[in-house]
Amino acid sequence: MAQVEIGDSARRRFSQFVKRECVEIAMGNWQDWQEVYEHKAKPQDNPVLAKPSRFKRFYMEYSVHRTIRKGRHNDFRKHLAKWIHKVIADDTGHTLDKFEKSCRRRFGTFDGKRKMISVISKVAAFVRPERFIAWDESARAGVNLGLGQAKSAQFESYACYLAGVDRVWEEYAEELIKAEVRKYKPAKPLLMREAFLRRVFDVSLMSCGGREF
Repeated sequence: MAQVEIGDSARRRFSQFVKRECVEIAMGNWQDWQEVYEHKAKPQDNPVLAKPSRFKRFYMEYSVHRTIRKGRHNDFRKHLAKWIHKVIADDTGHTLDKFEKSCRRRFGTFDGKRKMISVISKVAAFVRPERFIAWDESARAGVNLGLGQAKSAQFESYACYLAGVDRVWEEYAEELIKAEVRKYKPAKPLLMREAFLRRVFDVSLMSCGGREF
């Protein structure tokens, strides 16, 4: 099926949420998790997966502990550490979808029926921030509005969501965000890194989707 062209109204709407506040929020988040975002060694050795205390802070701070079965948090962390390199190696997100289904059965709540896309995609976004954007309710709404479709439209998978994210980014959001970041004074080397720009994009998507910061 051919893609529908993104209209000017969608672009204008999204542009209202690309602002200095989003840059500052992204910068604060980067500083809080700098050792995680800037980890250069093997993904399984990233502090968010290698350190139980860091993983606990992550799942509590981002309220994803509720999607992990009681008493299985540490086992889930170890499982993530073992397989995350394969998950993030696939730019399309299809491997993440497959991995999530297997994790759900072993570590998910409600007898493995509740999806775990949120927690796994958030880990992927931490470990490879230049590529992945977390599956978040507000961000999904922001992507929909950025595409010019209904705010509540459903994405059938993480891969479909990521494709939508990329389309908004490539067609106009990247240019908008770079322009906004260039206004930031004093300029810092961090600001124009792809990974950081995608964090600003993530914050802008959530803001567009209704998140109050």
